[in-house]
Amino acid sequence: MTVTFNDLATTFAADLDATLVSPAARTRILTTDNGASGNNFLNTVFDDAAAAPITGVTNVNAPFTGTFRPEESLSTTAGVDFRGEQSAGTWKLHAVDDTSVDAMTVQTWSMKLTTNNLSQTALSSCVKAPKKLKRNRTVALTKKNCKTNAGQLISVSAKKSKAYKITKKKGVWRITTKNKKVKKLKLKWSAAAPAYYDPFSFVKTVKLG
Repeated sequence: MTVTFNDLATTFAADLDATLVSPAARTRILTTDNGASGNNFLNTVFDDAAAAPITGVTNVNAPFTGTFRPEESLSTTAGVDFRGEQSAGTWKLHAVDDTSVDAMTVQTWSMKLTTNNLSQTALSSCVKAPKKLKRNRTVALTKKNCKTNAGQLISVSAKKSKAYKITKKKGVWRITTKNKKVKKLKLKWSAAAPAYYDPFSFVKTVKLG
């Protein structure tokens, strides 16, 4: 992600303290007390991948047009910065002039987010994937009310065949095999995709005999 001061007017850059606040109320510092006596920030981009840190600028760099590394990372480490957070909601720029002598006005600012869906996984090993199934048996394929880490119920399916039957009873998916000459079958465990998550899907070919 990147944050841009498209037009931030100040008569003394080092007075600016700017922090980005996520919808989850996590805060990350963009810049504090940098730029010495330089005037204004014009098209100043904050990017974790930038080579030059914002802490290295002085008044000769004003109006700080270019790309700089913020004082704190924005999207590098999950649980520390904004990486892995849901993007939906209101993002806020908190910008203050830490003296009462000089003027500071945020004219326009913007941000760019690159979002990726999160992966779904089965909770507590609730998926039971047998290596082999014997004929004329009933075997559980999930634990009771098997769910993903996104809270989605997992279902089990397979290509329709007279050699077996898949049912759900009391929250448990089971397969009942019959005495038919089928050597293997392909089982699929799946769950729907809620917002911000990819669908869950796990497929396994199981021998029958």
